[in-house]
Amino acid sequence: MNYDNRHNRNISDNTVDRRIDMFLDNYRSGNDVDVERIKILTRDKIRRERMQNRMIVRRHILQWAAVAAIVAVVVCVSFWIMRPVSAIDLSEASDATLAEAGYTTVTVPAGERREIALSDGSVIIANSCTVVKYPAEFDGVERRIFADGEVYCRIAKDADHPFVVESNGFDIRVLGTTFNVRNSSDSTASVVLVEGAVEIYTDSHNCVKMKPNHLVDICAGNITSMQSVNPADYTSWIDYKLHLDGEPLSEVIKRLNAFYDLNVTCDSALAGVKIYGKLNLKGEASEVLNSIQTIVPMNMESHGRDVRLRPIQESDLPS
Repeated sequence: MNYDNRHNRNISDNTVDRRIDMFLDNYRSGNDVDVERIKILTRDKIRRERMQNRMIVRRHILQWAAVAAIVAVVVCVSFWIMRPVSAIDLSEASDATLAEAGYTTVTVPAGERREIALSDGSVIIANSCTVVKYPAEFDGVERRIFADGEVYCRIAKDADHPFVVESNGFDIRVLGTTFNVRNSSDSTASVVLVEGAVEIYTDSHNCVKMKPNHLVDICAGNITSMQSVNPADYTSWIDYKLHLDGEPLSEVIKRLNAFYDLNVTCDSALAGVKIYGKLNLKGEASEVLNSIQTIVPMNMESHGRDVRLRPIQESDLPS
């Protein structure tokens, strides 16, 4: 007789004894029935069945726990093996980590530029002192690279795999287009769209969709302005030239500093002077500064990489 069903699983031994007594009182005949022995045997049987049930439950729990652990391991290993490379933080990962993931890191020396052909047919031209990180092959749902500095991008069209240029503080998402990105050390950046369409997403959750001949300015992860421009004025550096159409001297100096890895500063009286014309960047930095000096009367004080531009004072004029 099995008293250890689900309804009676928590019944105490005293309750069991009382029920056994009641059962035997109804069916005992004569004095040849050993009631106490029946009680002991019945109670032992109930306890054994309870113990067996507990062991079965424990065995099932352990089996399910083992299965869950195996599933968790398989899921983790599968995620690690099959994860998209874009899951790597390109801005923070070391060159060794990126190399293991199939990425190449290119750092362009001062005064030079590099043309990088990507596996999808896209071409990246990286300006002086620019860092570009890109994979040997693109896989996953998107094509992603990282650029810090200035790059000119001609992206091959692939509607099923958007192209993402990750930079400091923002991402640029495209399908197939040509654009220029410049990221400066002072947390400012600009994007100029030559053709196609791009979307910019900043770390501050700003989003804007650009049209050709538009320039977007970004500061500290925030989109600050968008205006119409002549893209050639911002992309001429790929031919080692700067087209200047009224840019203030302070902005020209910023670009020269980035290209030649210099530290040129100018007096506030010169910062707003507008520059027109073309500068040839194939020469030395001193040659470019001398060219500017023919347009803007000024004195140059050089101390290694440090150059200071200041207005000509009366004391500087010959007596």
